[in-house]
Amino acid sequence: MNIPNVELTSLLRASMICSRVIRKWVNESLKTNIQLIEELASGAVYCQLIDMVFEGVMPLEKVVFATNRMVDFRRNFEILRKCLDELQIPLLVPIEELIKRDFEVNLYFAACFYGAFKDLIAIRQQRVENYNPLAARKYQKFSMEPPTYVSQGTDVQNPDELEPLVRNIGVQVYTYKQENMETKPLKTDV
Repeated sequence: MNIPNVELTSLLRASMICSRVIRKWVNESLKTNIQLIEELASGAVYCQLIDMVFEGVMPLEKVVFATNRMVDFRRNFEILRKCLDELQIPLLVPIEELIKRDFEVNLYFAACFYGAFKDLIAIRQQRVENYNPLAARKYQKFSMEPPTYVSQGTDVQNPDELEPLVRNIGVQVYTYKQENMETKPLKTDV
């Protein structure tokens, strides 16, 4: 396989380095395996990072960790925003932009959060050192698995919630039945 020779701009190179640093920090801090900055679009990571520093402020039981649904992303970010307001942390949370899983928007917010967080952990180092992220989230994984990830950037309903729906998992084909219409399989980009 031939890989094209692509010259990286300094901005793209800086974005890639920043992304790598943030993902490494998140993975080490929360004992997870985030592969893409866009995976932070669920908001759950940020909620748990706040819980890591401030005991009893973040209602982690209300945070949805394994989800593909934008409604859950929005709810997680609303919980985050409320906690940031309570803690008087002046961090703008552009919820509607973040939940669309745009790389640049999520990278910028992650970088801002990372900067603010680094200052906060210096104050509460003992809590951070004694924090068990797996137990705190009841061993749930951060997950944005298909099929809904293919609806990236839209607020399209989760295909699992559509009625009636016949799903052939092996082939990744979705069949939608409507009255007086033929059943036609719709192939996804998964």
